[in-house]
Amino acid sequence: MLGVTGTSKRGMYKASFARTITSSMCGGCSLGTAMGLYTWAAFGGTNDNAAVDGDFAMSEEEVQLVIKSLRGAGINIVSIHHHVMGGSERILFLHYWRGPAVDLATKIKAAVDLSAWDGHQ
Repeated sequence: MLGVTGTSKRGMYKASFARTITSSMCGGCSLGTAMGLYTWAAFGGTNDNAAVDGDFAMSEEEVQLVIKSLRGAGINIVSIHHHVMGGSERILFLHYWRGPAVDLATKIKAAVDLSAWDGHQ
């Protein structure tokens, strides 16, 4: 449903969406998943009563699209912040949560597809 192969551990299912950028901060090197640059969603609970927690990695241009998609789907946004200092490629992170499972997965995937990740660009 999410378009990626996730992992399951201790009753939680986690899907990750890798993202790679070229950063002027490190002389044009690529930054990606190893540096924490990815979107993820972790689902727990039951099919009828699920919760999702996650983090979007997105450009400033993608922020409003993702916010509108998540809020329009009734998903609560917990915070928006950034970790990267300097450089011209500022990536912002957005945390969210809410349930049931099938609805959550559909809504999260719609928002993920509004941002550039390595499987959808």
